[in-house]
Amino acid sequence: MFFLVALMFCSFMLWGQGIEDMVQQPGSGNDYLLKHLSVSVKASTLGGGLEVATTLSEQFNLRLAGNYLKTGQNFTFTILDLDASLRLGSLTLLADWHPGGRDKLFHLTGGLLYSFNEIELKGKSAKSYRVGGYTITPDDLGDLTMKLFTRKINPYLGLGFGQVVPTNRVSFKFELGTVFHGEPKVDMDASGMIVRTGEQGDLVASNMSGYKFWPVMSMQLCFRIF
Repeated sequence: MFFLVALMFCSFMLWGQGIEDMVQQPGSGNDYLLKHLSVSVKASTLGGGLEVATTLSEQFNLRLAGNYLKTGQNFTFTILDLDASLRLGSLTLLADWHPGGRDKLFHLTGGLLYSFNEIELKGKSAKSYRVGGYTITPDDLGDLTMKLFTRKINPYLGLGFGQVVPTNRVSFKFELGTVFHGEPKVDMDASGMIVRTGEQGDLVASNMSGYKFWPVMSMQLCFRIF
């Protein structure tokens, strides 16, 4: 709980300072407010994405991005057929702080992520069984489906090197960070002879309660429009 409060505090401190710089009094000399705009293509552990960024001040940028990745795989074991699918989807609204000014590469980042992430596993027996002269088929045993997902709105904190709004026309940016998504949620559903297994969702969620963070590593190519 303490770490979550600290993470949210740091994220919103960056936001607050950026907004303070953005609404300076007339005559204060902010020549950077919405003066520059860039677009970026990125690859990260949140998926592939597109991002739009603008300057708020000499030290702060504002970024809006969308990320998406969907993939799946079938696994066949001796006794089990398993279909696994992964969907990563998110929208991010972030503020960058360049302590040394926007022409310097190092920056700290804070903000919010709206998540559509979901992992789905579908399992079914790969063979029939003989029990007391009776044959139990995979259809008799039934199917098991498990979905894992997180809460929708989550704080993000990171640090990186590069300019999301290039001083020249093109730049490369690298960033490391973490999303605090809290305890994963689990939905389970079962049919056939294993129908009672579908009632174990809370137990599975309890066993996964320690996985509260999603690590983020991103690389992006940035193009300044003006």
